[in-house]
Amino acid sequence: MRHFAATAIAHETLGPIVAVSNVTKHYGQRVALDGISFRVDRGEMVGILGPNGAGKSTLLRLLLRLSTPTSGEIEVAGHGRHARTADVARSTGYVAQDSMFDYRATPRSELTFQGRLFGLPKKQAQLRAEELLANVGLDATGDVRIVTLSGGNRRRLDMAMAQLHSPELIILDEPTQGLDVESRAQMWDTLEHLGASGVTILFSTHDMAEAEKHARRLLIVKNGKILADDTTAAICAAHRSDMLILTIEDTATPGLIETARRFSTDEPWIAERHLFVPMANAQKDGLLVAESLRAAGASIVEFEIKRQSLEAAYLAIAKTRFDKPQPRPRGR
Repeated sequence: MRHFAATAIAHETLGPIVAVSNVTKHYGQRVALDGISFRVDRGEMVGILGPNGAGKSTLLRLLLRLSTPTSGEIEVAGHGRHARTADVARSTGYVAQDSMFDYRATPRSELTFQGRLFGLPKKQAQLRAEELLANVGLDATGDVRIVTLSGGNRRRLDMAMAQLHSPELIILDEPTQGLDVESRAQMWDTLEHLGASGVTILFSTHDMAEAEKHARRLLIVKNGKILADDTTAAICAAHRSDMLILTIEDTATPGLIETARRFSTDEPWIAERHLFVPMANAQKDGLLVAESLRAAGASIVEFEIKRQSLEAAYLAIAKTRFDKPQPRPRGR
C-alpha cells in the first residue's frame, strides 16, 4: 500500500467531534447499551475494545444515525438529535464489518459512482477515484470486477470508499477481522497516515494487541457499559500486575479465594470455572500458588499466565476472560 502525503484538515468547529451523553439502547427486553457517556476530540485515534455482544456495533450504528437511541443524546460532527443519516454521512466515513459494494462493478467505476452520490462533479469524481486507487494500492486492479478481488483488496477498497468525500471522522467496525497479517498491516498503515493528517479515527476491535498498539485512547465496553475510558498507557499503568488464571474443576472447593489471597497483589476472584489471581510475578510464583491450591483440595485443569499488558489490565477491569471469536475469512 502506497504512502500518501498527509494533508492537514482545518477544523472549523471547536469542541468534540463525538459527544455521547447517557445513551441507552433497548431491543425489546434486551439492554444493548446502558447509560453510556463519552466524548471524542478532533484528531484522536480511539479504540472501542470489548468481546462480541458488548455493544460495540450498536454504538457505532447509533453514531452513524443508522439506528436511534432509546434515550440519551448523541452529537456527531456538530449534528445533534434531529440530524438525518445523510447529514452525518457527509462528515463521516464508515467501514462496516462486511463490505458493501456492487460486486459486479469495478473498483474504479464503484468509486466514481459513489463520488457522484456525494455530489462530486463527474470529472472530479473520476480524479478522486484515481487518487484513492493509487493511495490504497489498487490502481493496477482498478478495472477488474470487485467479486474477483481478494479479501485484503476488498478491504483496501472499503478504505478508499470511506475517504471519498474527505471526511473529518472515519468510523470502523472490526476493520481487520478475518484479514491476513499483511493486509492488517496495510490497513493500519493507511489509518495511521490518516490520523497524522488530522482525521479522527474511531474503531471497534476485539483484538488486544491491535488496541494496545494503535489506540491512543481506549473505551473498554462490556454488557453495554463503559468500564474504562482513558489513554491506553494509563489503563495499562493502573493495572501493573501479572494475571494467573487457573481453571478449576470445582470452584465451590472451600478456601480457594483465601489461599490465593496469600499470593495476590489485589483481591482474587472467580468467574465461571476460572480463578483469577493478580500477582507481581506470576512467572516466578504461579506454580507455588497452584501447589498451595492443590494442597487445599482444588483440582486444577489448566494453568495460564498473562504478563503485564493490556490483556492483563482488561482481566482486572472486566473480571472475566476475553474470549476471542473465531476469525471470519474475507473473500478468497
